[in-house]
Amino acid sequence: MTKQYHVAIFNRKSRSEGDTDETLRNHRQITRRLCEEKGYTYDEYEEIISGASKFEERKELKRLLENIEKGMYDAVVTVKISRLARSGVNSHIIADTLAENNVLLITVKEGTFDLNINAQRTLYDIQSAVNSSEFRTIKDQMRTGMILKAKRGEYVSAKAPYGYDVSIVNKIRTLKPNNDAPTVKLCYDLAEKGFSMKQIVSELNLRGLKSSNGGKFAFKSVQNILKNKQYTGTLLFKLSDKKGKITDDIEVPDAFTSIVSMEQWLKVQDAIKERTSGDNEVRNRSRGEVRTILKDLIYCQCGYKMNFQWNPSRRQLIVKKCRCGMRGILEKNFMEYFWNELISVEKKFRKEWEKALDTSSEDTANEIKTQIDNLNSTKKKLKNRVDKAREKYLDEEFTKEEWLLVKNKSEKEIKEIETNIVELNKRLTAVDTATVVKKYEDRLRWITEVRRIAGKRKGKLTRRVGEDKIPVIQPEDYPEVNRLLKLVIDKIYYRRDDIHTWVDEEGNVEVEKGVFVNVWFITR
Repeated sequence: MTKQYHVAIFNRKSRSEGDTDETLRNHRQITRRLCEEKGYTYDEYEEIISGASKFEERKELKRLLENIEKGMYDAVVTVKISRLARSGVNSHIIADTLAENNVLLITVKEGTFDLNINAQRTLYDIQSAVNSSEFRTIKDQMRTGMILKAKRGEYVSAKAPYGYDVSIVNKIRTLKPNNDAPTVKLCYDLAEKGFSMKQIVSELNLRGLKSSNGGKFAFKSVQNILKNKQYTGTLLFKLSDKKGKITDDIEVPDAFTSIVSMEQWLKVQDAIKERTSGDNEVRNRSRGEVRTILKDLIYCQCGYKMNFQWNPSRRQLIVKKCRCGMRGILEKNFMEYFWNELISVEKKFRKEWEKALDTSSEDTANEIKTQIDNLNSTKKKLKNRVDKAREKYLDEEFTKEEWLLVKNKSEKEIKEIETNIVELNKRLTAVDTATVVKKYEDRLRWITEVRRIAGKRKGKLTRRVGEDKIPVIQPEDYPEVNRLLKLVIDKIYYRRDDIHTWVDEEGNVEVEKGVFVNVWFITR
C-alpha cells in the first residue's frame, strides 16, 4: 500500500525579483494541483520577501524548518528551488535540515530531490548556485531599470506618500493628490505658523482627521509628512548598498502635482530646524505650564537659560538668579524692558521690509551665488590640503597617524560644506523678492497679533507720556502670545547691574546705585 504523504507547500513572492500578486496566485494553484493529483495532504507556507534576505528575516521559512524538525512532514513542495531561497547560505541550511530529517524536496520544474543521495545533493547545490547568480543578474537589471525610470520622473517606489495615490498617466507611473491632500497642506500651514509637532498632532486629531492607517495621527506620522520633500512635486529616489551607504540619490523637480510650494517647504524645514537645534533644554521649549508670555525665551548674558519661579511673599513670578551670580528680577519689572525692545524690533523689521521691497530677486540670487562660490573655494582648498598631506605621507614626512588626522578632519569639513552648498542651491532655486518680503510681513503680522491680544489703544505698542502701565495680557492668552513671540524671537538676553558707573564731562567717575537692566533680542 502506497504511503499517503503529508507535505508542506512553500510559495514565495519577491518584488525585488519582479514578482506580482498574480505570480503568487499562479504558484499557489500549481502547487495545490500537484498535491491533489498525487493525493497528498498539505499545509501551506507563504512569504513576501526577497529570497536573498537574511535567514533571521525569513520568518515563514524558519517556521517551516522548525516544523520539519518536529517530524510533521514527509516532503516540501514548491514550484522550483529558487522559491525556497536565492542565498547560498540559506540554500545549505534548507538542504541540511531536509536531509537530516529524511524529508524529500518535490519541485514542479526540477523534479524530486532526496538530499541524502550524493548525486541529487550535488544537483541541488549546482542549481542553488545558479539561482544565486541569476538573482544578482535580475537585481542588477531591475536596479538599472528603476534608476532610468526615476531619472525620467516615473514613480518607482512601492508605496505612495500619505496624501497621494499611485496613478498611471500615459503609461507612466506617477502620483496624484487624493482626498488626504488637504490634511497634508494643513500640517504645513500650521507648522509655518509656528505650531509644534505635538500641537499639530493634537489639532489634527481634534478635527477627526485620519492618518494613513485610518487611525489617529502620531508624532512620527506628522514628522514624516513635514520632512517629505515629495509634497513639492519633487520625485525622490535613493538606492543603497549592503552597508547602507547611498549609491544613487535621484531628485527630479516638478515630476508630479505638488501639494505644497517649495517656498513653504523650505520655510517649514527652517522652523523644524530652529525648534530641534541646540541642547535638550532648548529642544523641549514648549513643555510644561505657560505661566508667562516669556516662557523659555530669557537667557542670561552668560548664555545660560533663565527660569521663572513663583514668589509666595510677593505673589508674583520672578526671573531666578543665574548660576553665574547675576541677580534675578520680578517678571512684572522685566516686562517694561521687554515691551520697549519689542517696539525697536518692530521698527527694525519694518525698515528691512521696506528695503526688501526695493531689492530685486537678482540681488538676492547674486548674494547666494557668492556664498556658494566661497564655499566651493574653501572646499577646493581642503581637497588640496588632503592631497599635500598624502604626498607628505608618501614621502615619509608625515606618519600614518598624522596623514589620517588631516584626511579625516578635512573630509568631515568637506562633507559639511557640501551639505551647505546643497541647501544654498535649494534656496537659489526658490529665491524670489516676494519670499523675502513675505518673511518680514509675517513677522510684522505676528507682532501685530500680539498687539491685538494685548489690546493696546489704537493698536500701538507705545505708551502715552507719563503713563506707567504696560500691556496686560490675560493668563488664558499666555500660550498663544508665547507661541507668536517664538516665531519672531529666538532668545532674549538679559543683564542686570546694581551699580551704574560713568565719567562726567569733567572726567570725574560717578557711581549710582539702583537696578539697571539691559535687554536685547536675537530674532529669527
